Amino acid sequence: MTVRPLPQGGVMLWASERRAHDVGFERRNRDEWSLATTLDDAELTVTTEQTPVDAPWQTDAR
Repeated sequence: MTVRPLPQGGVMLWASERRAHDVGFERRNRDEWSLATTLDDAELTVTTEQTPVDAPWQTDAR
């Protein structure tokens, strides 16, 4: 799932799973579905997950 802000407020949600259609997403491309919504949507739960990534100069370049 990708979340992008919309210029007029709210967000655009992008998904790559067919099941997204079952919850209201519209098909954009073969494997891409989108839904415009607001952050205060009662059916929307937003969580943030941060994954630590080593800086490029800290990785082993073997």
